[in-house]
Amino acid sequence: MRIGSAVNSIVPNELLPLSGYMGHRPALGSHDSLNATVVIIENHVFVSLDLVGIDEYLYRYIKCRLPDGYSISIFATHTHAGPIGTLDTSSVLHGMQNVFQDINHTYLEFVAVQVLDAINKSLASMEPFEASFAESSIENLWTHRIHPQKTINNALWFIEFKTFSKTTMMLSFPCHPTVLNNQNQHYSKDLLYGLDLAKDVDVLMFMNGPSADISTRFTRQESSYAEIERMGLILWQQIGKLRDTATPVRVEHLEVTDCYYDLKTKPTSTNHDRQIEQLQLAYEHTKNPHLLTQLDGLILERSFLSSNPPSTISVHFQIINLENIRIVTIPAELSHAFTLANTKLVTLANGYLSYFTTCESFDQNTYESYASVIDHGEAERMIHFLKKTMEAH
Repeated sequence: MRIGSAVNSIVPNELLPLSGYMGHRPALGSHDSLNATVVIIENHVFVSLDLVGIDEYLYRYIKCRLPDGYSISIFATHTHAGPIGTLDTSSVLHGMQNVFQDINHTYLEFVAVQVLDAINKSLASMEPFEASFAESSIENLWTHRIHPQKTINNALWFIEFKTFSKTTMMLSFPCHPTVLNNQNQHYSKDLLYGLDLAKDVDVLMFMNGPSADISTRFTRQESSYAEIERMGLILWQQIGKLRDTATPVRVEHLEVTDCYYDLKTKPTSTNHDRQIEQLQLAYEHTKNPHLLTQLDGLILERSFLSSNPPSTISVHFQIINLENIRIVTIPAELSHAFTLANTKLVTLANGYLSYFTTCESFDQNTYESYASVIDHGEAERMIHFLKKTMEAH
């Protein structure tokens, strides 16, 4: 088998406001480049985009322009320092219009052009490779974003490919890469910029893991680019130690299976206004930031349900078997609590359907449960479906 890789900038030609946090944030420029990173292994294309999320529209647009016989997976890194306009907020994501704004087809078509050009560059650079794999847990760089003492699934893994001309790494870990807060007004990869500065590989592709409730909120010392550099260096040093223990992998087989499953959306509720009023009063009295987060989520849920969403949504998954490494893609932000045996879960892939979180999260009225478009228990039902599907294969 052979591999090729390339990187192109996807910084907008005209400044668009920033996406990811509530409210309007005009962009003043770029601190570092937002990129489309492409890795092609034989006839499957992996794409990672430095965006908050990617719409299914972009996935379909690029997929239908691939060479015959090629399949594709597209991931968003989930930086909150990229441009608005990457997600369709007119339907299922109606409640998130204040976060993502309206879809910008002009910008997405520019992104597609850059991705397709990087695919062509990758195809022109295909070479035989040697591969190695490693995984471990990373400590002290991210935590549960509400309860920092809570035990989380913080596994980091990577596949490193070496050819005659370059070294390419596909890296995954579960974390909101959000060292920068809502005061930032420059485009940036955020935490991944720190990795870019520290890395000693030619091409680094990031695929986010189950990170819906994991962030650097309690581990960052400040919200700054200097802090990004500090944390990026620490993370790469830990990856470097892990590389010393990596196991060679003989890759002779890659298989991709697309599957779809319908999940139920939330039923219409009529008591949002009263709940919002109660939370506002409670926050004004206590100034508890967790209440403010809940309030933001409840406002999102009210807006979503006011748009009369469909009763079910069709969810697209991919099961990627790269020799004995199995990757499953999820088109949403997935809670860290969800796992599948002998499987690497990669999120924010091939689309964006907000949060998929646990029954426990719903019972505790968390932000993630309010911001979820699917109903209580549906994420568990999805995991059961994926488990049965993989058993059948």
